[in-house]
Amino acid sequence: RHGDWKGIRKGTKPLELYHLADDLAEQHDVAAQHPDVVAQILRDMKEAHVDSPEFPLGAKPAKKNR
Repeated sequence: RHGDWKGIRKGTKPLELYHLADDLAEQHDVAAQHPDVVAQILRDMKEAHVDSPEFPLGAKPAKKNR
């Protein structure tokens, strides 16, 4: 979160951006209208990221043998 802004990144998909003051239910992705906010949130995410072998960034989930 960044003030009223919330960024969500699902795997390798582009960041989704929601303005919670106007869209508390997170129904309207406004990333295309606010590239400056997207860039700031992506910088914040990159700075806060800590590598983890349990959750490798960009890795595909392992297939389960059945």
